[in-house]
Amino acid sequence: LEVTFADTSAVTDATNMFCLNENLTSIPALVIQHCPSLYCMFYKCSNLTYIDCRNFDMSKVTNVENFTWMCKNLVTIDATGWDMSNVNNMYTMFINANALKEIKGIEDWNVSNAKTLISVFYACKALTSLDLSKWNVENATTIWWMFNGCTSLTTLNLSNWHLTNCIDFTEPFKNCKVLNTITMTHSDYNTVNNIIAQLPTKTAAA
Repeated sequence: LEVTFADTSAVTDATNMFCLNENLTSIPALVIQHCPSLYCMFYKCSNLTYIDCRNFDMSKVTNVENFTWMCKNLVTIDATGWDMSNVNNMYTMFINANALKEIKGIEDWNVSNAKTLISVFYACKALTSLDLSKWNVENATTIWWMFNGCTSLTTLNLSNWHLTNCIDFTEPFKNCKVLNTITMTHSDYNTVNNIIAQLPTKTAAA
């Protein structure tokens, strides 16, 4: 089932919108304009392979918890142009999206108000690289298990990261078995040391 002409422009709450809809395979050009929460929006849409989120007006969104939780066949999300500046909760945003290979536009997200980055990419087993060098994580307080179970992740760019207010940075790279290189250019000394302390044995810090 492909949703093509659904008019969602007036929707004010996208919580659980497509939850448990296992017939969906792709969602192109969905319009979201007035929603403060995308909580569990696509939870367990287990046959969904592609989501076009380019028409999401994210300016009012504060919560993206469990956005694609258990979308085990999801390969691509196009989130180009997302304004994430008001989001404060990214808890388990892509958790168990096991086949996810590409999140378009993620490198340009403004996550400066995000407090919770717990298990954002947990068990995203198909991701091979992430460039998060433009992410301002200074206000994040909890980042534990952020990349846990990213078993294909080889390169990670965390340049410009400053863990100024981070209270819990426990095992962010747990089970990242092939992570070879993390880039931390322009990150402050304490942040670099915190990241290095959590790296898998064979990972090189650059």
